Amino acid sequence: MVNTVTLAVTNAGMTVPPLRGIVDSVRANFINNPLERFEVMCGTLYPESYLKAPAPENTNCKTMLDLCVQRGIRRAKYTKPMSIWSFIGQVGTVFRHYVSPARLENLGSLFPDKQILIVTGDQDHLVRTSNSFFIADKIGRDRVRFEQIENAGHGVTSQHPDRFAKSINTMIEEASR
Repeated sequence: MVNTVTLAVTNAGMTVPPLRGIVDSVRANFINNPLERFEVMCGTLYPESYLKAPAPENTNCKTMLDLCVQRGIRRAKYTKPMSIWSFIGQVGTVFRHYVSPARLENLGSLFPDKQILIVTGDQDHLVRTSNSFFIADKIGRDRVRFEQIENAGHGVTSQHPDRFAKSINTMIEEASR
């Protein structure tokens, strides 16, 4: 029933996130000013070079940071803020998550012919990029499509949506043949 698998900005567990991600995540939860909170969150998700880049003309924003903050504030109007207990639960899940090397090797045998796509940015502040290399090595480099996107962070799927979608579509098309 499943022909392909995509693993984006993830890990197999048992690793500590980068210190910046930990500090920024905790800090953001205690900032009351929405503008400041979303600036911290955007800085955690995207590299500084991306955030300083000009925003698309039709957005009425000067930089991608302005656009990211604007989108965060707009979303916040329609969603409840995360409670401290939800935050603690999410952090607990991150630290308890674990997929053994044997299970990763088994995953590779279930999906031969490069039907597993692993995507990571090279500047992720929440999940170490080395985790994606570890997953690829345990599954088997000959069994995965590995894509490390330069100047991309944890938000690589929204930072490079066209490239991300194209990688998935290419894999699906090739797996369907």
